[in-house]
Amino acid sequence: MLLVAACARDARPEGGASASAADDRPPELHLPVPAGRVVLCQQGNRSPAPRSHAYPNTLFALDLSTPSEDPPMIVAAARGVVASVETQATPRESVVGYGFGNHVKLAHGGGYFTLYAHLATVHVKPGDLVEEGAPLGLMGDTGLAGNPHVHLSLHRGDGARPGVEAPAVPMTIRAWDLDGPAPVLRAIESERFVCAASVVSSDGHLYGSDNGRAPVDLATELGRHGAAVARNLVSHDKVEEILRASGQGGAREARTKLDALVAREPLNWEARYWIVVFSLRDLDDLPRAKEVLGEILEGRPREPPWIAPWLEIRLGQVAEKEGNLVEAQRRYRRAETHAVVTGGELGKEFEQMARDGAARTRPADAPRHARIDAGAPAARRPEYP
Repeated sequence: MLLVAACARDARPEGGASASAADDRPPELHLPVPAGRVVLCQQGNRSPAPRSHAYPNTLFALDLSTPSEDPPMIVAAARGVVASVETQATPRESVVGYGFGNHVKLAHGGGYFTLYAHLATVHVKPGDLVEEGAPLGLMGDTGLAGNPHVHLSLHRGDGARPGVEAPAVPMTIRAWDLDGPAPVLRAIESERFVCAASVVSSDGHLYGSDNGRAPVDLATELGRHGAAVARNLVSHDKVEEILRASGQGGAREARTKLDALVAREPLNWEARYWIVVFSLRDLDDLPRAKEVLGEILEGRPREPPWIAPWLEIRLGQVAEKEGNLVEAQRRYRRAETHAVVTGGELGKEFEQMARDGAARTRPADAPRHARIDAGAPAARRPEYP
């Protein structure tokens, strides 16, 4: 995420107490989704560079997503006053919203404010007094999000100033921890959230919300939403298992297993993507690669988040194999744009493949039958913010 200048100044909700020792305590927060909803922690505190939570203004942030479910309403983690909003950002936008996309900053007193970033829509305006659990906007993927999620962080500074340079501070969040033998509602320090490495992965734990008015049967709702998210993660793990075994069984056997997985799980886009990779890279099966690419493009998946930029590479390779160097050049250039916009966090291999592809298909010196680089992502997902 990109950083911009802002300076610290106290921001306090109307009607709150004046500054005091009590005001200096950070607010205890709740998960920023309605009670009964379940989120995956896909990136936690203190991520190593170049991941996006490695900087002073993001160091204690959490990225929370709901893979396989419709994006939820994002709600206030605590009572406060809307300090500022951004509403004009688009996906992959690094200027408007400063990389945080559409966002809301909510002041809580004592100079603290919370940030809710990457929203699809914003439903509040500066000056609004909102209660804990009140709707702020819809989860989205604006700015440098990569996939639909909410970036939640607590800051000490002036939330009304443009940008989010005010340093992030540790949070305490009340949530249902769903990864133990039984759900437990407790206050969890943000550094103790178990999170994936900035991707949708079962390495991250699931957490349930108690924020706002609880549904009639909270346990049932938590179970229903948790099961939907878990199914998505299980599908990913199945693909990972096939990829790990491909070194022994070979590309053809791996593709056969992926075909069987897609037959059982038609919306497993990750499995379809790897069918394309094995078809292009290992089996020289261009017709099959084109067939499955067409299925993916028709489905227009938004999860996993890395699939859209990597598809540009694969579409460029298909065009290159067919001798359509103009289309190949266009696709590789689009892939290069993804790498630039995300600050290189797609991975060095992605950047290199995009640059090499663009160089091979440059009109002035492109060979008539350009050789496609054998490089491809290893049996893991590339990192994506």
